[in-house]
Amino acid sequence: MNAKVQANVNHPSFMEQISNFIRLSDWRQIRKVPGKFSSICRHYSDWLISQRSAPLAVKELREALIKLRPNNSTITPLHHQYLKCCILAKMYHMAAVATDADMTDLTSGVTAKDLVLYFYYGGIALIGMKKFKRAQSYFQQGIGVPTTCLHAMLVETLKKFILVSLIVDGRVPSLSKILYPMLLRQAQVICNPYLDFATAFGSYDPDQCHAVAAAHQEIFIQDRTMGLVKQCIQALYRRVILRITTTYLTLSLPDIASKARLPNPKEAEKLIVRMVENGEIQASIDQSHGMVSFRESPENFANMPATINIDRKLKSFIETVKKLRSMDEEISLSVPYIQRTLDLGTRGRSLRDEMMDAIRQ
Repeated sequence: MNAKVQANVNHPSFMEQISNFIRLSDWRQIRKVPGKFSSICRHYSDWLISQRSAPLAVKELREALIKLRPNNSTITPLHHQYLKCCILAKMYHMAAVATDADMTDLTSGVTAKDLVLYFYYGGIALIGMKKFKRAQSYFQQGIGVPTTCLHAMLVETLKKFILVSLIVDGRVPSLSKILYPMLLRQAQVICNPYLDFATAFGSYDPDQCHAVAAAHQEIFIQDRTMGLVKQCIQALYRRVILRITTTYLTLSLPDIASKARLPNPKEAEKLIVRMVENGEIQASIDQSHGMVSFRESPENFANMPATINIDRKLKSFIETVKKLRSMDEEISLSVPYIQRTLDLGTRGRSLRDEMMDAIRQ
């Protein structure tokens, strides 16, 4: 079957065989050859996509992915293809099976390219689910995959990371802290329109943001990031409103619209109502006088949802630390690691030197 895939056989009868194979295959067997199994599934899903059957590809690959992965915290060579199908089918919620857990391990056959694609497609799917904070983390991990050149996928990941960071934090982290020095200058040149937009965002002036977005509109449309740029502008309006709440206790809707550069008081009212519903601010609107009263937003850690959320995050952190310690101990006690360390010591080289040589190759 794998030989036919390598020969690019696309006959419908062969595709039906692959479908039956995915459904009837035993997980114990396919986990011994994750690379070949993933290659077969990718070939099948690509054919389904070409037949405009992306939703069916999501259904089939979900079953294959669950069989292939040993647990939900392990990345397989099939993960990125499944996420790609979810995006093409616009079934973002289905991507949760591959993005909800914190990834701590890899199966055999996973390459650097697989990792970059996984974090990129995972970030896109998380944006579709409005999980911007987690999407930001995915893009950052994709940028951190070791490389010696600024390849196209890294550039696309970086562009999305800049925009999502504006939505989440209102600013872009220093690229020098997340990019290799040899890639930094080239990345700054290629991503200049996005960095210009980030600078305008930092001014807290929506008019300036609109102007920069209009100036680079062709690039944003070509990169298919215009929708994300518009979401950044909406996020800026919310941040301006948040700033107003720290300065004023009471303010009229026309004044809020003027300070936030909103088209009219009605738009200001809609935005404030939406922010109150989302729990971003505490405010009340006097409809008769058109006045808004802002109140403090005390964090109440006594309520059950907050307690459950904190407990869940602590358990996740503790579990991750345990896994890292276990992996560190396993590596430190392994014979190949000890032998390699001794060999490098006699040659006067470090493990870091060896890793950099491997990356360059």
